[in-house]
Amino acid sequence: MRRHKKILVLLMTFAVIFGACLAQGCGGNSAEEDDTAEAEAVLEGTWRGGIDFSTVINEQLSDSLGTEIEDVSGAILYYDLALDEDGTWALGLAESDTLAVLETYVEGVGDWLVSYLYDYAEELGYSNEDYDALIQNEGYDDLTAYVKEMMQDSLTAEDILSYFDDLFDAAEGVFKYEDGKIWLAETGNDYDDEAYFTYEVSSDELTITGAVGDTLLLDPEDDVYPLKMARE
Repeated sequence: MRRHKKILVLLMTFAVIFGACLAQGCGGNSAEEDDTAEAEAVLEGTWRGGIDFSTVINEQLSDSLGTEIEDVSGAILYYDLALDEDGTWALGLAESDTLAVLETYVEGVGDWLVSYLYDYAEELGYSNEDYDALIQNEGYDDLTAYVKEMMQDSLTAEDILSYFDDLFDAAEGVFKYEDGKIWLAETGNDYDDEAYFTYEVSSDELTITGAVGDTLLLDPEDDVYPLKMARE
């Protein structure tokens, strides 16, 4: 009976940790015209990119749970960056594509948790069938069903996505570029010559290779570079 209680307490602890971690924001934080019309045509357009923050979430959950989450990936934030011919830019969330991959990520976390709990129960002398029987006494078909419901209550794709709402508030302004550098600003009077992104561009790919100074959206120390985007 003591071991039964220990497993049930562990299940409840996981539920609380997932909810608390999410509440704290796991997964957490963003020239003159070029010399030729050809260069303008290459850079201007709409670019689709994505930032994989699986490692950030996994590390925070691992710290909270006291064990390393392994082989769970795919928490990617997809966005569209529009660089228009009139010199304006806008950043928007590709919500449907992002939700699709986040749902897969959350399922992966759930699968990992089921495997982890089965292994933990085995260390206590329980088989998978024994564990499922214990869970059935709590009103669930098996451990997988329990974890699925727990995840729906504490860690969903929509919940993760909600933490990025502020990133796309008023994410627009003006831009200019020159010699492999691009400046983003809210208005034409806000340009800082010492704050810019470096980039490389081809007909179908834009790569932000780094940042200098206090740029909009991302900082030089952010671990996202090179940031690759494909032309839409």
